[in-house]
Amino acid sequence: MKNKKIIYRLSAIGILSITFVVVLFLLSENEVHLNNAFTRRYIPRPITKLFKLPLKYNAYYISGWDKEHFYLSSSTAPLHLLKLNLKTRDTQHIKIKLERKDLPFRSVKTKVIPPNFFVMDGTVPCVFRGKVKDWQAKLWMKDQVFFTESTPIDSNTIAFKTIDSKLLRTILGVIQKDTMFHVKLNKTLLKKQIDGVFCTAGKLHYSENLNELIYVYLYRNQYIVIDTKLTKETYGKTIDTISKAQLKVVMNSRTNEKKLAKPPVYVNQKSFVHKNYLYVKSGRLGKFESTTMINQASIIDVYNITKNSYEFSFYLQDDKGEKVKDFAINGNHLLSINGDTALIYKLKPSFFQNKSKDIMISSKTKIKAYNNILASFRK
Repeated sequence: MKNKKIIYRLSAIGILSITFVVVLFLLSENEVHLNNAFTRRYIPRPITKLFKLPLKYNAYYISGWDKEHFYLSSSTAPLHLLKLNLKTRDTQHIKIKLERKDLPFRSVKTKVIPPNFFVMDGTVPCVFRGKVKDWQAKLWMKDQVFFTESTPIDSNTIAFKTIDSKLLRTILGVIQKDTMFHVKLNKTLLKKQIDGVFCTAGKLHYSENLNELIYVYLYRNQYIVIDTKLTKETYGKTIDTISKAQLKVVMNSRTNEKKLAKPPVYVNQKSFVHKNYLYVKSGRLGKFESTTMINQASIIDVYNITKNSYEFSFYLQDDKGEKVKDFAINGNHLLSINGDTALIYKLKPSFFQNKSKDIMISSKTKIKAYNNILASFRK
C-alpha cells in the first residue's frame, strides 16, 4: 500500500510539473506575440487572390522579377530557376550555366535583375554575372571581400553585409568594378546593442526607385535608409515598441563561438521594398488584435520610406497550415511562398498609393473587420 501511495504521489507531482511547464510555455508565447502598446490600421480586402501554384518542393525563394514574370530559385539546387508567367500562369524551368564550377560553394544565392542576373556566394567569396537572354554567367568577382548577404545595385556595383574580423561585429559595404575593384566599408551604420552580430541582424534591400539602400533590423523596431555611397543615412521606426533586441547571447566554451541561449523575439520577421514602400511581415500583435488571426495569417505592415511613416496593415492568408516564408511585389502583383506552394495576389492600386488616411479603420469597427476577414479565410 505504501508503495502505491508513493507511486500516486510521484505521478501527481509529475503531472503538476508538466502542467506548470506547459502553462509557462503558453504564457511566454503570449508574451512574445502580444504587445498592446501600438495600434494597427487594417484595410479590409486590399488584395485579391488570383491563383496558387504547387511547387513540389519547399526550397524555393523569390530571386527576381520583370514586368510579366517572377523568378524563383532553389536553396537546394542553386543553378535551377523557375520562371512564373503572371498572364499565362505557366512555368518554365531554367538551368544556369557557370563559367566555373570548381569553387568551394557553400551558400549560393541568385538574384535576377533583368537584363542581368547574379550568382553569389560570400563564403568563397565570388560573384558571377550573366544575361537573362542566355543564362550563362561569367566570374565577375573572386577573393575581394567575404560577405554574409549581398544585393546588386547595378551591373557593376553590389552592396553587402559582412563581419569585421577585428571589431567582431556586422558592418555594411559596397564593392564596385570598373577597370579595377573598389571596396568601401562603413563600420558605424549598424549600431551595436549587445554583441554586435546577433543584435544587428537584418535584411539588406535596394530600392531602384529611390536609389537607396534600406536595412531592416530583425530584432528591433528600426530601419535605416542609406545612400549607395554609404555616406548619408536616415533612421525610421516600425510600429512595434521593442527598440532594443531581446536576446540572450552566450559563449560556447568548446567552440569559442557566440550563440543564442533562447529563441529571439522577432520584431520584423521578413521585409521587402517596392518603390517608396517598405513591407514588413510581423509576428507581433497590437491592440484589439486577436490571437486567432495570427494562427491563420501573416501580418504585413506597410511603411512609406520617403515620409518615414506607417501607412496601414493587411493579412496574407496561411495555406494548408503553412505561413508566408517569402514574399515580393511586382507592379500590382504580390507573390507569397507558403511551404511548397506559390500564391499570387492582385493588389488594389487605390490602397497602395499614399491614401491611408482615407481608409483608416476606427477602433469601433475593428471587431467587424476581423470577422469579415476570418469569414473570407473560411471560404
